[in-house]
Amino acid sequence: MFRKFLTGVSVAPAAGGPTYIFRNLFTGWETHGEYVGYPIKFNVDSPLPIDWVYIYHNTCYTSVSGQPGFLFKDYSNWNNIISRNNIFAGTDMRWKAGRTKSG
Repeated sequence: MFRKFLTGVSVAPAAGGPTYIFRNLFTGWETHGEYVGYPIKFNVDSPLPIDWVYIYHNTCYTSVSGQPGFLFKDYSNWNNIISRNNIFAGTDMRWKAGRTKSG
């Protein structure tokens, strides 16, 4: 179980893949300074790809205000992320994607 954190698991980068994230409980992530919390980190400002990540049977829940359930930042080079039978429950949005880095 992961509790009260900024980022539970970081997959940044995962160029060698595959990477597996199975049967975890992530609760209570929160913002620290300018950084928004989220259960699984996929962002990285790198030319290396994030490739073949399998996310199965995880429960991700926070009651901390303003937190996304799942966040993809669009300046990352990610693809082939397979997600099945997970719960992502934030207080802002379940899924959020977009540019969150200046530039």
